[in-house]
Amino acid sequence: MKSIGIVICNYNKKDYVLACIQAVLESSIKDYDIYVVDNASTDGSADAIHKQYGNTVTVIKNKMNLGGSGGFNTGIRIVVELGYTYVCCLDNDAMIDEKALESMKCFLNMNKDVGMVGAKIYFSKNTNIIQQFGLRIDFKKFQAETLYNEVEDSEKVPEIVYCDTVAACVVMVPTSVIKIVGGMPDDNFIYWDDMEWGYCIKQAGYKVAAIGKAKAIHEMGAHIRKDNTFIQYYMWRNRFHFFMKHTKEKDLDKMSVKMLQNLFESVFEAMYKGEYNVSQTLLIAYKDALDGIRGQAMEGRILKNDGNIKDFIQIFQKLTKIRVESDVSWLQAILKILSLPVTIAEGSDTSAVPVKICSSVLRIKEYQEGNVYIDYDLNVLNNKQDAELIKGFDMAQGLFLYMNQYLFLQSTKRIRSKYRKPIANNVLQGDELLCQDD
Repeated sequence: MKSIGIVICNYNKKDYVLACIQAVLESSIKDYDIYVVDNASTDGSADAIHKQYGNTVTVIKNKMNLGGSGGFNTGIRIVVELGYTYVCCLDNDAMIDEKALESMKCFLNMNKDVGMVGAKIYFSKNTNIIQQFGLRIDFKKFQAETLYNEVEDSEKVPEIVYCDTVAACVVMVPTSVIKIVGGMPDDNFIYWDDMEWGYCIKQAGYKVAAIGKAKAIHEMGAHIRKDNTFIQYYMWRNRFHFFMKHTKEKDLDKMSVKMLQNLFESVFEAMYKGEYNVSQTLLIAYKDALDGIRGQAMEGRILKNDGNIKDFIQIFQKLTKIRVESDVSWLQAILKILSLPVTIAEGSDTSAVPVKICSSVLRIKEYQEGNVYIDYDLNVLNNKQDAELIKGFDMAQGLFLYMNQYLFLQSTKRIRSKYRKPIANNVLQGDELLCQDD
């Protein structure tokens, strides 16, 4: 019997999944079987796979779209039941190099204390720039940090990164670990499911690693529709759920403050830019998290995406020459992408308009007329009217926190009560674990 059961989750990405399969078939080892879980695609994916690869690939057809977590778990359960030693999960838009499977299998064979291993992932359009090389879950800022993101690969990048979790676009896990910890949380539907899986594996006493010998490129949603607020809804709802569920008891108050502040800032920022659907989606995601609503989004949750950077573009279209004190290369790259022919002058050129780059324009306390303030989300502060609007930010944020913190903590208590007792061998039932280290 082969030792690796490869699970590829697919939904309406026919061309990508065919390329993903082909990359697997070119691997240096052949000790695997391929299972494609198709989430009720309507683009002919399943037929195309059968036509091109025949019995080389087993296609499992779900009757409905179960999302990334549900799709992967469908395959994971089969791999565990059939007795494979390892499960390898691949996103349909990931392409592994020929040594990736061999390297991950070898690493797990030699390191029995490791319960999950991922690859070094590169951007598809610039294959020497790292997209991610492990992930860290920050329980101070209550967010996830992508390690080595947008770093040029070099000898300075370590060969092994021990971390909190790795992205499920390319990951290998021993089935013996899955029998103890379980699979991904089905009810996430998509996003933060791989975060929670890796985190629970680490909390069960295993190490989680990403290794440089296993390489892959990943589109990372370059082809995902951006015409709606799909990403915003699931990212925010599932992030709230993760930290409500897994934060240590003693840190719940701090978590509630930080996350509510973060939510309000994002909503305020969206309203500031006229992104009313985006702001509404964030508040809906927050409410659903409080209400314990899981799974696929109900009707009316995903709205037309009105996200924009029109103010940034309009202002820089009027400028011909600017001077910048810091992060010149970052701004140059943005202007190039947006085809804005603005000259960045020397710092001493007083004829150039001063542009101040900051972490958030919402934090500007002293607006100086004549300056243009921008931040890394491409928000702009450029006039007295905007400055007056921003002056009310701190007070409004404090009021939002005062109005919501008690309700947030009560909802957190209710949600945590559902996950008190770990359930062993849960993968076949699809139950969840509470993996906190209080």
